[in-house]
Amino acid sequence: MTLSSGPVTDITSSLRPAAVVMELERLGSFSPTRLSFARRLTRLMYRSRWQISLIAFDLDEGGYGSAIYRLQTAEKRYHIVVFSRHISDEQRTDRVIANTWDLTFGLVEGEVDDALMASLEANMPLQEAGRQHPRLLVLSRANRSVRNFEAFVAALCAGEQPDVAYLLEAGYLYRTTAVYGNGKFGIADYDRLRTGADFYQPFSPQMTAVYVLREFSVAQVEHIARHKNAAAAVELDSGLRRYLGIGNSTGLGMAPFLINHPQLINHWVYAREQALAVASGQSPSEEHRIHMVRLCRRAMAYFAEMRVEDSAQSERNIVVYEELDQIV
Repeated sequence: MTLSSGPVTDITSSLRPAAVVMELERLGSFSPTRLSFARRLTRLMYRSRWQISLIAFDLDEGGYGSAIYRLQTAEKRYHIVVFSRHISDEQRTDRVIANTWDLTFGLVEGEVDDALMASLEANMPLQEAGRQHPRLLVLSRANRSVRNFEAFVAALCAGEQPDVAYLLEAGYLYRTTAVYGNGKFGIADYDRLRTGADFYQPFSPQMTAVYVLREFSVAQVEHIARHKNAAAAVELDSGLRRYLGIGNSTGLGMAPFLINHPQLINHWVYAREQALAVASGQSPSEEHRIHMVRLCRRAMAYFAEMRVEDSAQSERNIVVYEELDQIV
């Protein structure tokens, strides 16, 4: 739903000062909006009717092996290839110096024949140490949340649903430790994407690969549960499935990115400020007010359920919740 009060000719005077907008504390407290990369991607997926299908699922009873998902857009065909391997708890680390992970996966442009699959299987688990294929658009790896993973498998194989409390503490089964794109380690350059309709938006191929990882994480725990107790095992409830996300270990790469790409950051923040300025100059109808209250209540539920380790951010979230409550 959008507001409309006629054409907006000049919003420059309504923009907040850059010194206010660009405060680090303020930038660090941004919440998702309709302009956010993930929201834009999911709208594109829905409007363009992207189709994601599982075409190969070669896992053993422990959930180790490979899987291939096909992504069909209006423009092209892609594949997301996943490799799952057993590692010990001692080997599982999210640090950048790690050399083995629970999962490695990538987004491939075009078809995956036997020769390409063999190349991916030999090199993708090595990540930066491997010889990566130039048709790879995204290269990534992820580790399990062992606590959540084991709890989900145990519940499903007993014919029960996992306790949602597990997801309140850590809302995922896997967390990525790096998601590479744009020519890193020999994979496809951004120039291969920028003129197409599918992945020209910032970070969209990376987020697409992670979206499919989320689907694989559910398929994997259900697969393991069935092998443990075929007679009683159940699938994950659709509500819990929607609540489930994918974690990210650090995001350290964003710090130098912010410093080295000031023009990009300017464009992203300016787009948000323009939208806020336009909205501030409009007069909502009663229908829009009702819709806004509904959105505020949903945002309040989001902040009420959010758990973060940083105490300062937790306090900010409480303030946001209280201010939203005042609006409602």
